[in-house]
Amino acid sequence: MRIMVTAQGKEVTAPVDHRFGRCRFFILWDSSTQQSTAFTNENAASSGAGISSAQFVIDHNVQVVISGEVGPRAAQVLQSAGVKIHTTTAATVQDALEMFQKGGNV
Repeated sequence: MRIMVTAQGKEVTAPVDHRFGRCRFFILWDSSTQQSTAFTNENAASSGAGISSAQFVIDHNVQVVISGEVGPRAAQVLQSAGVKIHTTTAATVQDALEMFQKGGNV
């Protein structure tokens, strides 16, 4: 499973960025390889950041997004592509991933 988490830094130990479209970084976690890859969110400062960020997620074949919140337009784009959205109050990306893997409650 490919999981994208919004982050304030490039490591899984970074705090979760609670903004989806304007997050600083996305961390892609591949559960089959146990590997993460960080991406700078190039859409953060643009108009329509949520929709552009949603398309970025879709383009990376992600099944689940974890973020503090996802705006309604971005959520609509993600859901129409079959991407599940989980909101979190976890402190770090690693905490959010662990909580999700233990039962889906983030």
